[in-house]
Amino acid sequence: MNVVMGEQAKFTSLLSLLILCWSMGLKAMETAEAHHLLMRSGFGATPQTVADLSALRYEEALSGLLAGMRTTTRTSPPEWVHQFPDQKHRQNSEEITAEKRKLINQQRQLKSLQLKSWWIREMMQTDSPLTERLVLFWHNHFTSSLRQVRWPELIYQQNKLFRKHLLGNYREFLESVTFDPAMVIYLDSQNNRAGKPNENYARELLELFTLGEGHYSEDDIKGAALALTGISINRRSGDVRILPRRHSRDEKHFFGQRGNFGPKEIINIILAQPRAAEHLVEKLWREFISPYPERSEVERLAALFRDGDYELRPLMKALFNSKSFRDPNNYGQLIKSPIEMVVGAVELFDLSVAPEVLVQAVRIMGQDILDPPSVKGWPGGKEWVNSQSLVERQKFLLQLVRGEWLPGEQMLVRKGLIDTQRRERQASLSLWDKQMAAGVISLEDLHYSFLGSYASKEGRAELQYADSRAAEAWLNEIAFQLK
Repeated sequence: MNVVMGEQAKFTSLLSLLILCWSMGLKAMETAEAHHLLMRSGFGATPQTVADLSALRYEEALSGLLAGMRTTTRTSPPEWVHQFPDQKHRQNSEEITAEKRKLINQQRQLKSLQLKSWWIREMMQTDSPLTERLVLFWHNHFTSSLRQVRWPELIYQQNKLFRKHLLGNYREFLESVTFDPAMVIYLDSQNNRAGKPNENYARELLELFTLGEGHYSEDDIKGAALALTGISINRRSGDVRILPRRHSRDEKHFFGQRGNFGPKEIINIILAQPRAAEHLVEKLWREFISPYPERSEVERLAALFRDGDYELRPLMKALFNSKSFRDPNNYGQLIKSPIEMVVGAVELFDLSVAPEVLVQAVRIMGQDILDPPSVKGWPGGKEWVNSQSLVERQKFLLQLVRGEWLPGEQMLVRKGLIDTQRRERQASLSLWDKQMAAGVISLEDLHYSFLGSYASKEGRAELQYADSRAAEAWLNEIAFQLK
């Protein structure tokens, strides 16, 4: 009898535990967790978006974010992106007059500004901020630069390529990047030919894109470079292909294997190395979780990535579902990039700012979009903040809430490139002041929208202000913004 009662007690305890776990799964998110998810998966959070997401279960909210990812943009790019330019001047540059060269450079600079502005406009208007965050991540991973490629049309095509592969297969992504016209120009793949190999792309493929320093040898670089010989770009159409006469027929040695390898075989051998999955997981960790990857969790996620044949969607879901991502100790531990800061601030205050102005603002802060400083991209993290960038961040936020001219705005208006939206901002800020005076919006709400639980931990969430002008001291404190 006692045995039966003991078994019943065990069953009752187990049933209670299952009911508890089930009820926890149905429970809506805490406000702090909703804020955290929005900050890490987008550019910021407003009191309204936090309230909306808080009504959902975490798993439901995450599924919605991933299901809403886009492969196309919501806004239209400049018309010229589909019109490949006449490149005769590249072959006959000596025949170009100084006047003509100046005009060509001016047209290229204008196109560059238009392309950068288009992407920031997309960030501000998208219904999937996570899409843009990931496009930005891959732009900083598979780096190319407008300054060096010099064909804005090709940089746009690369941006489209990132969108296509965001949550697809990483193996296919690497193959597409290898033959991407902008990448071919940026890392000199078109100059890599049999008898005269160029190791630039092979080196960055191993060091930056897939494995990381210390996980390959110089011989591996040489073998990869030989396997990648013959890649050529048509200067008139932008098409990329392998020219057999330029491809090395020599036997290649790569990670202990020998054969007549081409690009596909090289990528397959790279992805057979356990380090390949770990390298990407570590970069994603630093982007979305914390500056310090946890070894055991990196290994777990990397194994899931490899076992799933390098599918990105399950990896991103597992990353956002991990205990480390949801750990409150990791809230507010990442420094926002300039782009995240300005787009998030404009969204938070619901102000009208021409994207061309934001292009200038983030450049001054150290993030010239579509023009990373080197093949390594932007270092990110604490590197975003130095004595100069901190002042510029502070200045931008103060000018924004004062309704003043923003960096470069007057110049762009004088040149006829934008219509000023300063008066619209002043009207919005006036309304904002009235809403605050009426109690519709509080500075505590806005403070929380910038820093979330971090503000509470630092004891600043109780600060109250009478109007937007009085908020300037608060903006002083958060000029480098955490997420």
